[in-house]
Amino acid sequence: MRLRPFCHGISFQSDSMEAPLVEFSLLAAAIVVLQDTGASVDTARLAKAIDSLHAYQARVLVRHVTSWTVAKPLAQLGVDLVSVVQDERDAES
Repeated sequence: MRLRPFCHGISFQSDSMEAPLVEFSLLAAAIVVLQDTGASVDTARLAKAIDSLHAYQARVLVRHVTSWTVAKPLAQLGVDLVSVVQDERDAES
């Protein structure tokens, strides 16, 4: 049920934490997938991008986040869904 809102929409993927250059006002409920590259991110700029995407009813997903400690601030910025990379030690247990 958590994924259901993400099942009917157009998706755009970026290979970084920058939103793709797309005119979201022409789309209804787009999904924007950002990828955490591990590099430092300007949180103020990211928060502004997330707010502008939400203004167009777009949902923001971030994939390949390295840990839950990195994921928590993203959730506080307004990211709708975060995918955390599974640690090999967690996979063995």
